[in-house]
Amino acid sequence: MSDMPNFKKDFVERTLKVLKEYDSEYEVTLLLNCLLALVSFPIELQENEINVKAEEFEVICVNKLRSLMNEEDYINEDEFNFFSNIRNSIAHINVRLKPENDKNTIGSVTLWNEEWYIDGKKRKKPKITFRVNISVDKLRIFAEYVAEEYLKRFF
Repeated sequence: MSDMPNFKKDFVERTLKVLKEYDSEYEVTLLLNCLLALVSFPIELQENEINVKAEEFEVICVNKLRSLMNEEDYINEDEFNFFSNIRNSIAHINVRLKPENDKNTIGSVTLWNEEWYIDGKKRKKPKITFRVNISVDKLRIFAEYVAEEYLKRFF
């Protein structure tokens, strides 16, 4: 294993390479792992280095995802927390995998984020604040886009 002198850049470059080159029966698992890592970087940029570039980056990624899917497959009540919603979806295991028609492969992924409301000591039914249903192919395109734009805008 080689050194990563500029971790913020090198890690994303390597993740992009994995996304583009890896092809096996575990492609969706790897895709979700890579996406989780990729959306964590912009979240940290916004929290630690508040700047317009990070906000613009998030907006173009929202627009890219929307361009890849039907509007009825997308709910996002808080565009400013787009990356956090994707991160929370995967980290809190709010993931549903749907098989491809008549095949033994995964065709699409649904990610969602919930907000639980507490009334006294009782948790109330959660409200879905973010949901995306997207094909595996388009999710891969989106993940690669996030990595490429991150590298272009910040390095």
